[in-house]
Amino acid sequence: MRVWSGLAIMLTLAGCVQPASLPPLPPAQGQAAALTPAARAAVAAEGERKAVMFMTAVRKMQPVATELCRQKAIAHNCSFQIVIDPRLGLPANAYQTLDRLNRPVIALTLALLADARDTDEIAFVMGHEAAHHILGHLALQDQTARAAAKAAGEEAAALGATSAQVRRAQEQGAAQSTLGYSKNFELQADALGAEIAYRAGFNPLKGAAFFDRLPEPHRGKKSTHPGNRTRKALVAKVMAQLRRGG
Repeated sequence: MRVWSGLAIMLTLAGCVQPASLPPLPPAQGQAAALTPAARAAVAAEGERKAVMFMTAVRKMQPVATELCRQKAIAHNCSFQIVIDPRLGLPANAYQTLDRLNRPVIALTLALLADARDTDEIAFVMGHEAAHHILGHLALQDQTARAAAKAAGEEAAALGATSAQVRRAQEQGAAQSTLGYSKNFELQADALGAEIAYRAGFNPLKGAAFFDRLPEPHRGKKSTHPGNRTRKALVAKVMAQLRRGG
């Protein structure tokens, strides 16, 4: 874990995130004593390398994502904040959300940054999450879920369901309604995310190598993500179009 002490300090000094979000992280119990000076230096160097990768991706991706967001004119706020989620124990993941002022936030976990092999992978992940906001996916999912919950609740009430049963029907209706959109949303975000990364000077084909290390998603109607091969093929198709000037 000492690698992330160096990473946290580097990111804080660079001003990429609020300093309070990245406190120095303690080493695992007994780990510090086991490390030789050379090993500690190597760990610190790796932390600095990952910090530089993250900051490089932010610096290049943020203006491109902002410009495309404004061009699409779907989202109302294009002031992207790209941060590291400093919580330990979270799996390798990235997500898009909104802060209290409705500004879009793209967050990468420490585990994802640790797993990333180059800036192309980091940029591709950032582009994917930015695309979800640019395309208005959160709002669409929320609208769809609310409408489905309302319809399911009204149907259950008409059949004489109890209040608890109506609430359960609403929850199930909302959850079911988003499944049909999830895969399409993921593919749309892959396509636009690849374009953002490409226009920012990265190689989305290298970035999509990230999929090779992801577990294959569950198949069937309840799956929320398309297959990894499908996603890589889509990125390759988008890249061919971009290189042709399409």
